[in-house]
Amino acid sequence: MKTSRPSLKYWIFAGLAALLLTPATAQANAGTPLMLATMFHLLIGNLLIGAFEGYILGAVFKLPMGRCIRKLIVANYVSMWLGGLILLNIVFYFIPMDLYTLPKIYPGMILLSFIVTLLIEYPFVLSAFKDVQGRRKLALKGTLLTQSLSYIILFGWYGMTSHATLYTENKVVPLSEMELPKEVTIYFISAEDGNVYSGNLSEQNWQKVYDLDKKDEKTVNCLNVWPSEKNTNLWDLVLCGSRGSTRVILHDIAQDASPFSGNQKNSPYIDDFFGTHKAPQVGEAKQSSLHFSSQFWAKDGLKGSDKKSNKKLHVALEIPYQMKWIVRLVTHLPTDKALFQLGKYQICLYDPEKKQVALVARGRGPVAVIGKKESSDEK
Repeated sequence: MKTSRPSLKYWIFAGLAALLLTPATAQANAGTPLMLATMFHLLIGNLLIGAFEGYILGAVFKLPMGRCIRKLIVANYVSMWLGGLILLNIVFYFIPMDLYTLPKIYPGMILLSFIVTLLIEYPFVLSAFKDVQGRRKLALKGTLLTQSLSYIILFGWYGMTSHATLYTENKVVPLSEMELPKEVTIYFISAEDGNVYSGNLSEQNWQKVYDLDKKDEKTVNCLNVWPSEKNTNLWDLVLCGSRGSTRVILHDIAQDASPFSGNQKNSPYIDDFFGTHKAPQVGEAKQSSLHFSSQFWAKDGLKGSDKKSNKKLHVALEIPYQMKWIVRLVTHLPTDKALFQLGKYQICLYDPEKKQVALVARGRGPVAVIGKKESSDEK
């Protein structure tokens, strides 16, 4: 008795099913699901999608199946590597995006990606219509058909492996709409000139307090605080270098502060690769049942958990086109707000009760403290 073999159609659709299901089981310590999905797409996914597109093209337009599959497989690899990794990343690199502009720009990025894919793959589809009358119009229809179907698959593929709770589970608002703790002072390295600025969080009256030279600007990892050597009840502001170097730049800046990476004196902030960073608490936040933390991967983002209510919170962004904003340097403020660095140059504030996120300033390395009270002599 002759055993029937699975058809080409069976293997193509089985491969696509595997492509959609594989990332769901990705291990956290091997990279994020989105990273693994992208690598799989680059190496194997293009083969499966190209075969799928070739099969559809051959079946709909009655073309030689083998020729269509071969050409569309090559087209997908060229499109992904040339268009997706080189051309589009170059374009997106020069487009300034932040918390507020990303939702407006991102749909255009997807549309541009689709147009670039059409332009790159059209010549390959056209060559599949060799010696066919009216081949240019037919090739255009074939390109639109195959790419539309492929993008539906890719939307599902990357939708399952992306993390966008920053927008899907929270609301991005102007800082003016948030209730701000009045006693908090923040220090940060400005994205505009690379110097250290400070001001009251509720007033945003940023003033330059320290000049960083260009050498410092490149080597400084973040700001931190240490107990003052002169006044045991006060705190100093410290520069933490990328190689563990430290230097006090401002003395006696605060009456209440908590350093990153524990309370050891003269201990620089060290960004552990897979470590969990518990947010230091300042002021009334030290009595809160809510705790914030961050981890290495962008998908982990800012996490919060309340011991009393068992409430869980998540603020993260890791989506295609290299849009991954890592959360770092979280500080738990009074009124249960969280100040943190998002990506390279965004300092943000999060309100877990209202699930609001706002941009505070363009910069990095934020430190939040309860400012030093003026004595009667200083007044």
